[in-house]
Amino acid sequence: MKSRLLATIPLESVRLKRDLQALDQAYFRDDYLEYTFGAWRSYVLANPTGDETDARFRPSDATPLITALGRRMPYVLSLIDTHFDTRTLRWSRIFTVQDALLVPHHDFLEFDRPLHRLHLVLDTDPTCLHSEDDVVYHMRQGEIWEVDGLSIHAACTLSCYRRISFVLDFEQDGTPAESRIRTTGDAPRPSPHILDLPTLSEAEIAALRGLRAIARNENFRDVVNLLGKVHFYRKTNAAAMFDWLEHVFQDDPAALARACAYRRFCVDERQYQERFGDDAA
Repeated sequence: MKSRLLATIPLESVRLKRDLQALDQAYFRDDYLEYTFGAWRSYVLANPTGDETDARFRPSDATPLITALGRRMPYVLSLIDTHFDTRTLRWSRIFTVQDALLVPHHDFLEFDRPLHRLHLVLDTDPTCLHSEDDVVYHMRQGEIWEVDGLSIHAACTLSCYRRISFVLDFEQDGTPAESRIRTTGDAPRPSPHILDLPTLSEAEIAALRGLRAIARNENFRDVVNLLGKVHFYRKTNAAAMFDWLEHVFQDDPAALARACAYRRFCVDERQYQERFGDDAA
């Protein structure tokens, strides 16, 4: 797995709770509906314009400006200056996810320069999971992870618990991601929590392929939501979702074309600001 647990930092629970209350009245955008099911929200604390409604991510050379929401979350913003080297920091956002799925995908396909994306977990529970290829892992509170966006990865919550992550995007300058973290003494790097899942059996694969009997264009999103979660329960590659989609929709030409286009959009290629609209996903 290329994603890495880089460090763990302490969090002050009282100050953190007070800051997170600001999210309840904050502006958010669902700019990534093509990849998400359930309540998946993005809140901007700092970006190139200082406008919290400017939520569509893109690379930038500008020094980030704090948004109105960022100013209402002073403790969370203080974590940046305390624990990170900000010279190449470009975006600071909070992602919340609740009873939701982020389907397998590649980041940065539409850009000519990938970034280092670091996640600092502010609140979570064991039902909140991430994956890369066929590895499923749980990010614990206070952990800082580098999530490798160039690998096929996904995330989900298997409950109604609201997971909250502070997501920082840094320009790549040839140095490793851990160089963005200010050292916290000589504490050893913790071991990641990797899930030991049972292998997906041949009978289970046959059952999934049997969805062909009912899979149609009208229930496309329902089927994607189901198949996108399989690798969080059973040991299999996240990208297998796209093979299963193309199999189960083969009797509906419109749905099959949609499944093929969805694979392209999520893992092969897409253009900047390209959307996979309601008539396609």
